[in-house]
Amino acid sequence: MIDWDAYRAAYDGMTYGEQVAFYDRVWELHPEQHHYDAEACAAFLEDVAARNIVEIGGWRGELATEMLARFPKIRRWHNIELCRGAVMATVCDDPPYTTQVPGNWAWTMIYEPGQVLVAAHVIEHMTLAQVELLLTAIRPRAAFIQSPLTEEGEDWAGYTGSHVLRAGWREIVALCGTCGLTHDPTLDAKDVRCFR
Repeated sequence: MIDWDAYRAAYDGMTYGEQVAFYDRVWELHPEQHHYDAEACAAFLEDVAARNIVEIGGWRGELATEMLARFPKIRRWHNIELCRGAVMATVCDDPPYTTQVPGNWAWTMIYEPGQVLVAAHVIEHMTLAQVELLLTAIRPRAAFIQSPLTEEGEDWAGYTGSHVLRAGWREIVALCGTCGLTHDPTLDAKDVRCFR
């Protein structure tokens, strides 16, 4: 058993290594974690003519597998993951796909310019400050973000899972705007916001 509220209480003081170790435990107890809207992601990728994808928190590569089968023109799909078990048990063997658990937080990495960001059910596992650091580091030309947020946000007390983000969609959309992205509601779906 994982005490999720204790995890939330400790979250701000945890090091990167402690987070990786925590997700080793999550992998051991809860290996099935693929949550995404494939149709919404496909509509987004087609609309933005995505060729170079950076995915944050893509687990075992389930979404990448589906999208690479639909979009053979994608030349690179790189999944940056926090869970070593998920990376070692990847389900995606398509040549454009790569995955890694980096040696430090994803926002400390250097990214190619012009990438398209895919983040399906991952930002709710970060703080708002961390989401800002990530967007600032990647500087994507477009972003697909799926998350079970309300407009106003919540504290997740009692929630069975590692959600920590207290911000809601209103703050996320505003943050994306300050990071140079424009919300495109024509591509939104349930729990999905898309940006250019």
